[in-house]
Amino acid sequence: MQRFKFLAGICCLMFLFISCKPKKFIYKSPPHYNFSKPVIFKLDLKLKEISGIIWDNHKDQFIAHNDEKGSVFFLDRGAGTIMGEPYVFNPSKGDYEDIAIIGSDIYVLRSDGAIFKIVIIIMLDSGAHI
Repeated sequence: MQRFKFLAGICCLMFLFISCKPKKFIYKSPPHYNFSKPVIFKLDLKLKEISGIIWDNHKDQFIAHNDEKGSVFFLDRGAGTIMGEPYVFNPSKGDYEDIAIIGSDIYVLRSDGAIFKIVIIIMLDSGAHI
């Protein structure tokens, strides 16, 4: 019986060592981009405390949020520069953790669990709302 337990223990250890091999993943680059040659931008110093960044497919731009201030920045895709003034969605300080976009609405998560929905309304010259 002792010999059986010993052999069963050895078999379990061998199985454990064999199954613990690290898996190798190969990520393919999306069309028109090469992961082996990343594009790097030096961002404006106003963005030194950003905590999250997303890509807006509809407007072809990046959107980033500040970690400590309730503000959102819109960034030019080609140069990484700030487009216009930051949009302040909460004037009080906070610890903002993440940003997401669903449709045309932007959501920012604060560390206490509060979620801010940001709806951007664009005023046209005629005064009409979009």
